[in-house]
Amino acid sequence: MSKIEKKLPTLTETNPILLWLYKHGIEDLDWGKKDSHFKQIAIASIIHELAKGITDIKIREQIQTGAANSLVNVSGKMKSGK
Repeated sequence: MSKIEKKLPTLTETNPILLWLYKHGIEDLDWGKKDSHFKQIAIASIIHELAKGITDIKIREQIQTGAANSLVNVSGKMKSGK
């Protein structure tokens, strides 16, 4: 953890993907709908970040791998236009 992150309040978001989504999310007309790609990216990113707090290395890696795979799948769908 960097010195800057240690000084930030607990609920300060530092993930650049989520910060971009928060800024530009209104541009997606499907924002907030069940199958929104941006919503899926946000959820997977949050799960990946929250998993850093799990002390069991094996479980943490499984959760982060699942979240990363979800990001890859969603980005593939976005690229193909689905």
